[in-house]
Order: sequence, then C-alpha cells, then structure tokens
Amino acid sequence: ARRHGANLQNSINTVVQKADPDAKASLIISSASGAHEAMDAEQSALSMLSDKAVRHLTSHTGHLKEAQMPFALAVAALCIFNNNAFAPLDTDNERIFSGPIEHALALTTGFFRGEGAALVSKA
Repeated sequence: ARRHGANLQNSINTVVQKADPDAKASLIISSASGAHEAMDAEQSALSMLSDKAVRHLTSHTGHLKEAQMPFALAVAALCIFNNNAFAPLDTDNERIFSGPIEHALALTTGFFRGEGAALVSKA
C-alpha cells in the first residue's frame, strides 16, 4: 500500500532502527528516490539522528531505480574502506564529518513504497 506523511516517517524510523538496533552507524548514505513526499519524510526521520552524518546521493546522480540501493551499499563500503566520509554534497542539509567509520547505514526510500536499510560494517 502507498504510504503518506507521518506514516512514511515512522516507516523510515522503523527500518533504520531494525537495520542498526545498537545505533552503531556514524554515517548514513541516503539513496531516497527524490520524490518530494519521500524526501520530506526521510529528512524528518533523519533529523532525529543528529549525531549521524548523512550524505544524499540522488540529488547528484539522479535516481538509478533498482540500482539505487546497491549503489548506496557500495558507497557506504567505500567510505568504510577509506575510513572517512566524502565531502558534503548538499551543504545546506549535510554536515562535515571526519573521523573513522566502523559502520555505515545505506538507506533507501522509494517513490511510492519500498523503504529499506542495511548496515555495512568494517570486517
């Protein structure tokens, strides 16, 4: 079923909590679809995680449809491998982050349905 507003925000909060129950991730790689409602709900959900650095990929890559989540996973793995986040892409909504990264969360929010998250950890 399609989701709206607070229901979507709650859904995003739930997938983040289930993927990272111990809140280990210091970095979140967002691959949200770019649909306004999805982006607004994701922004609201992520604003509650002020201790996490967030990077939004879609505004610079466009939406890659089915490849979007695997792309976010690959970027999260590269950040862990390089032991640092890349520079903010959206300086109005992303904060500077430097420091080691042991865990990163890849997050996706689809156009009409399909929220998902996966925790990527250093081996």
